[in-house]
Amino acid sequence: MVTKNNQNQGLNNQDKAFSINKKVLIIYTVAIVFLGITSGLLAGYSFGLQKGQGDVKKIFDISDTLLTANEAYKVAMVKAKAWQDDAGLASIRLIAPSVDNDGKSSSWEMAFYSVKSKSGYKVLIKDGNIASSQGIALAVTDTLKGAWLDSPIVLERVLNSSGDESPDIKDLNLSYFKNEHKWIWSVNYKKGNITVIAEK
Repeated sequence: MVTKNNQNQGLNNQDKAFSINKKVLIIYTVAIVFLGITSGLLAGYSFGLQKGQGDVKKIFDISDTLLTANEAYKVAMVKAKAWQDDAGLASIRLIAPSVDNDGKSSSWEMAFYSVKSKSGYKVLIKDGNIASSQGIALAVTDTLKGAWLDSPIVLERVLNSSGDESPDIKDLNLSYFKNEHKWIWSVNYKKGNITVIAEK
């Protein structure tokens, strides 16, 4: 015989079970929506990289359109790693007419080399973003693996050497000198040329 109290207890248990199931359903729904949004953002970001576009500099909290060589390298490296995961820095070249007093420029060109694919890759950074990228043939297969001097420090070295407050740099290139077995910054400025050892 089922009493009224037993009936009420059974109804309460059903209500509790329904409430728990409802909470679980809500949690699953929120999780699915979150995963969907995250996947969409990642897919869009990946597409932007493949197209050579997208504000990659936000990853590194870079807000300026003028970048140092190292800041530009960080932006370009994201694209290079998407090309080949073993991509290594092969050279840096200043594209803009000059650098400012902080060693920053609006345009840099980075070349990378992949041992795995035995090929090169060029990334152009303009106004802080990836402007273009393409595969290239590289005669030099050495890649810079250690820490290296950034453009502001190179500029400081040039200033100390020249004794000039404004050296008016025309060319600023980082590359490997095989004869010297060193990575070197080659600097062309209004008083002539100077080289700075790049590796720290």
